[in-house]
Amino acid sequence: MARRRIELRIGPGLCAALTLMIACASSSPSSGASMFLQTDYPAGLEPVDVSITDMNGDVIPDVVVVDYNAFNILVYLGSGDGRLGSRFSTPTGSPMLALAVGDINRDGWPDVATADFERGTLLILLGNGDGSFRPSVSYSIGLNPFSVALGDLNHDGNLDVVVGLHYNLFGIRLGNGDGTFGPETVVQGSGPARVILADVNRDGHLDAIVANGQILVCLGNGNGTFRQPLVAPMYGNRVVAGDLNGDGILDLVSSVQSGSFLTVQLGSFRSGSSYPTAVDPLQLALGDMNRDGFLDVAVPTYYDGSVSLFPGHGDGTLGAATVIPVASRMVAVTVGDLNRDGWPDLVTANDIAGTISVLLNTGGPPTSVQISRISAEADPGRVRLRCYVEGDRSESFAVERTARQDAWVRVGQLVVGGDGSASYEDREVIPGTRYGYRLRSGSGSLFGEAWVDVPVAPRLGIAAVTPDPATRELGVEFSLPGPSQAVLELRDLAGRSIVRREVGSMGSGTHHISLSGTNLLPAGVYFVTLRQGGARASAKATVVR
Repeated sequence: MARRRIELRIGPGLCAALTLMIACASSSPSSGASMFLQTDYPAGLEPVDVSITDMNGDVIPDVVVVDYNAFNILVYLGSGDGRLGSRFSTPTGSPMLALAVGDINRDGWPDVATADFERGTLLILLGNGDGSFRPSVSYSIGLNPFSVALGDLNHDGNLDVVVGLHYNLFGIRLGNGDGTFGPETVVQGSGPARVILADVNRDGHLDAIVANGQILVCLGNGNGTFRQPLVAPMYGNRVVAGDLNGDGILDLVSSVQSGSFLTVQLGSFRSGSSYPTAVDPLQLALGDMNRDGFLDVAVPTYYDGSVSLFPGHGDGTLGAATVIPVASRMVAVTVGDLNRDGWPDLVTANDIAGTISVLLNTGGPPTSVQISRISAEADPGRVRLRCYVEGDRSESFAVERTARQDAWVRVGQLVVGGDGSASYEDREVIPGTRYGYRLRSGSGSLFGEAWVDVPVAPRLGIAAVTPDPATRELGVEFSLPGPSQAVLELRDLAGRSIVRREVGSMGSGTHHISLSGTNLLPAGVYFVTLRQGGARASAKATVVR
C-alpha cells in the first residue's frame, strides 16, 4: 500500500496540494470544490473495472476489482475508515473486462457476474458472505462481451443479466433465482456495445441503454424482452443515467472517447449539452460529491491520468471541471462512502500501474492551513495528540475519533498555541482498544489520520528490588494502574519508615526509581510496600555488606 501526493487543479491556474498528513489549498477555490486523500493498493496485473459493495455483511463498503491479465476477481474488505484490509483473490481462468454485483441466488450475499471477453461467456461467482466465492459457472452469451449489467427484467424477483457485445448489441439471460440462468437471447445490432439498465420512461420496466458510438435506448417490455432501439440525439462510448435536474425523470450522460467530451441529454430527450474533457474520457460515475443536493459527474481520462469532476447545478447543466491527477491509464471509476463520513469517495482502476486508487473525499472547500503529521501517544487511561499548525491559526479544528469499525464521532477541540503547537488529550478511552483520530476544520476539510493502541493498565505491583551497582542504593521496579496518589515506602524489620516516596504522579505503567540514602543502610532484611487507593503490594529486600 502506498500513499501518493495529489495536486488538485482548481480553475484555470490556482492549485491545491495534499499528502497523507499535510494539506494545503488555494485561497480561491472554485465553488463546491472538494479535496481528496489518495491511497494506492496493488491490484494484480491489469485492473479494468471496479465496484463498491458490502461483500461480507458488516455494513462496511468493500471494493471488488476485475484483474484482466491475471484472470482474477479481487475483493478488498473495507475497514470502515476508508482503508482497505484483507484481500481475496478468486481465479476466473481467462480475461474479464467488466463486472456487476448483486444477489443472484437470493441467499442474502452479493454475487458477481463478469464477462469473459475471449471465450464469449458469462461467468457467475456466487458469494460466500466473507469476500470469497464458490467456483465460477460459465454460460454462453455472445461473441466478445464488453460489459455486464444486472436487474430484474421480468418482475419475478430474480436478477437477470444483460451483457454488451462486441459484434452485436447485447445478450440476455433471465435468472432463475438460484444462481442459474435460462436460455440465451441476443439482440442484434452493431458493436462494440456497452449497456446499462435503467427505467428511463417511468413505466416500471427496466430499459437497456446502449453506448456503441451512438446512444441507443431499448425500452423494456417487462417480460425480459425489449422493443426496437431508439436513437438518442447524443453520442458516446459509455453512458450513465441519473436525475440531474430533479424532475424525477432519468437523464443520460455519455463520454465520447475519440472527441474528448461529455454529452448530457435530459430525460425524454428534451435538450442536450456537451462539455470538453481531457484526452480519452472513459467510464463515468455519478454522485453528489460536494453534498449540495445535486448529482455531479466523475470521469477518468486515460492518457491524462486524472479524474475530472463536473459539478451539477441541479438544472441539468454542469460547471467547470475540477481535475484530480491520480495515475496514468485509468480505465474505470466508481463512487461510494468508504469511510462512512457522509462524503462520497472515489475508487479508480489503473490498468498499466496495476493498482486501484482510493480517493477519500475530505469534504468542504479547501483551507489555507497546513498541519504537520499528527503524533499519538497512549497510556492505559488517555491518548495525547500533538501536531503543528501553520497558516491561519484562528481556524478551529474538531477532533474526531473512531474505534475498531465504528463511525467517526467528534470528541473534542484541538488546542492551538500562539507558536502553532497544538495538542489534544482524550481521557475517554478503553484500555486494549485501537483508536483512530483525525481533524476537521471549521470549513469541513479533513486533516490527517493517526492510529494508536491504548495499552491495558498494569496491576499494582513490585517487580524487583535490586541494588544499583554504581551508587549501591536500592532500586525498585514497580507498576501503577493509574495516575492517582501512590506511596512507595521502605521499612525495617521493626516497622520503622526509612524512605517514603510519593509516586502516583508518574502515572500508569512500569517505573524504576532509586531510593536515595539507602547506600548507607546496615546489612539486614527490609520490606518495600506500594500503596494506591485500597490496593497494596510488598516485597522483601536483603542488604548484604
